Amino acid sequence: MIETFADAAPPPPSLRLAPAPRVWRSVTLIVCTRRRPHGLIRAVRSAFAQRGAGLALQVVAVDADPAGSALPLMRALEAEAPCPFDWTHAPCPGGWAQARSAGLAKATGELVAFLDDVHEAAPGWLAALAAALRADAADAAFGPIEARLPEGVLLARGLIAALTARAAPSGRGPGADLLNLANALFVRERIFPGRAPFVATAAVVPEAAEAEALLARAQASGARFVWAEDARLTTHVPFENASLRAAAARAYAEGGRRRVALIAAGADAAALASLRRAAAARTLALAPATLLAWLVLSTRRDMLLARLCRSAGLAFAPTDPPSPRRDKSASAPLWGGGRRLARVPAL
Repeated sequence: MIETFADAAPPPPSLRLAPAPRVWRSVTLIVCTRRRPHGLIRAVRSAFAQRGAGLALQVVAVDADPAGSALPLMRALEAEAPCPFDWTHAPCPGGWAQARSAGLAKATGELVAFLDDVHEAAPGWLAALAAALRADAADAAFGPIEARLPEGVLLARGLIAALTARAAPSGRGPGADLLNLANALFVRERIFPGRAPFVATAAVVPEAAEAEALLARAQASGARFVWAEDARLTTHVPFENASLRAAAARAYAEGGRRRVALIAAGADAAALASLRRAAAARTLALAPATLLAWLVLSTRRDMLLARLCRSAGLAFAPTDPPSPRRDKSASAPLWGGGRRLARVPAL
């Protein structure tokens, strides 16, 4: 199923992008990793398994660990690659901007998609996204995400799954949850212009919001986004992130990144102030309802807490320019690291 998003007023003619070509011949899948060797193997092999897209496939793996811990594993994966497989080292202890820009520098495809080391793509995933792009001459296609939690996690399973999964949009527009790189295929020259777009954008927006800002700018310039229901991707939630605290922090951060994306897209101060006031009022209204739902163990408690955290982030999360990045390897960011593993697993 393919749906086209068109809820916002069209941009002025001077800002509109020209129609995208309907024929593409090549695609690059960029897999970024940091100290998750098992996840890297799973993500890269799922990229190798893509069939039926009718595109020349290239896979690029990027190790963001400053120690380069995944490089031996990438050399081993090269031996089983059924398509061109390139890999590189882009040290960035916090965030992913440098790694993603390094992947784009290696990419040869007209289309690009990003996988992280927590992702696993179904065999027909790429074909479904490419079909959505072709059907509507779109600039980006997005698909649903299924969350898979570790065994033994009992508390807040529904909340964590709700924060990680992505369902079909309501039809009113792409929404905040679609303005990210997960399970999406992009026309490279229209969405990611320049030599290092993530690094350049990360210099002027708060940390971890560069992807949302890039997509919001593209959409404000007339980029077309479509939905591909059959493009299935699984996110394997790392055990260290499968906690109520991590899930709530992630939801709060997502709310803040939505506001950053609106700023990047050129929203004026009055509109942003109105948005923040509405989000603050919604947060105050949701707080007692969420508390009551958890006290009585309502089936709606996970959904309410997710909405509360996102509303609070939209209203109160800072959007100041980023400070110089620091090494966060000791306390890994929500999706950026994990516990250091002593050895590389055998293939």
